[in-house]
Amino acid sequence: MTIKSPVVDKNTEFRNTLKFFILALITASIVLNSIVIFSNAKDKHATVLWTLNISAAVATSLGIIAICRHGLHGLHGKSFLFLTLGLASWFMANISIMYYCYFEEIEVSNGFSIADAI
Repeated sequence: MTIKSPVVDKNTEFRNTLKFFILALITASIVLNSIVIFSNAKDKHATVLWTLNISAAVATSLGIIAICRHGLHGLHGKSFLFLTLGLASWFMANISIMYYCYFEEIEVSNGFSIADAI
């Protein structure tokens, strides 16, 4: 009869979650970038805005799931928290760009904007 250490099981669970998180981000990036590449030139700007928002929403959701599963305690809990806060900031910046384009009908310039600060 063997006794498993809880530390080893927790590290294995963390690694499995991290692998799933990274795999999901890479898969979402590949799928959404393929949609952008194969879209027609007339709708490319709108397609890019939507795919950026979808990928940011997926990444933020996966970060929230990781925090819920592992909590904020321990070494990796804080890492997941700050990663998710960064992803949420990216998502909010993309939402603000989409708002300006669709509701304010302002063309987003290549210069510095409030969305860049977020």
